[in-house]
Amino acid sequence: MEEIIVVNNNPVNTNTYKCPICMSDISIDSICKTDCNHKFCKSCLDTWFNRGENSCPTCRNNINYFDYKNNKNRIIIINNGENNENNENNLQAITNDFQAIIKKYLVLIKFQKYMLFLISSLLFIYSTSYYNLTQQNDNLIHRYNNCIQNNTLLYLENRRLNSRELINIDLLYNGFLTACRIPIYFYQECIKG
Repeated sequence: MEEIIVVNNNPVNTNTYKCPICMSDISIDSICKTDCNHKFCKSCLDTWFNRGENSCPTCRNNINYFDYKNNKNRIIIINNGENNENNENNLQAITNDFQAIIKKYLVLIKFQKYMLFLISSLLFIYSTSYYNLTQQNDNLIHRYNNCIQNNTLLYLENRRLNSRELINIDLLYNGFLTACRIPIYFYQECIKG
């Protein structure tokens, strides 16, 4: 049911509104209502937003949402090149920052290459030293085993020689007569000779 109001002897249809921007009548199904409850036609509000404005054309409050055909629409403003000087400055700053990051990254890569070379050199030195030490250790173990074997032979020979009876003999040495005790084995070898 349509309601009609009469103002100054002119009938006014309550289902239409005048857009405060273009002053045209708009039907109720094409009204955009802001979150501050002001009403505009869709094309005028779109034009307003396309200019980069996000405030209400009537009260200048920020518009975050508007209702259109029973849908709540969020306002997101994207700068489309109106502030080219700021954009160019921002782009230059971003470029400078990016170049600084790249330089730091290249320095880091060079440092990592140096460290890798240093570590690989140290590993080579270590492995070479380890090999040489292993060879020396094997050689020392072989010599030690030979020494133990020789000492064992000497010990056995000494034991054989000392287990014999000892004989007392008198030796003349530098004009002095000296009494000595020696194994009989040596005495017999000396006499045989």
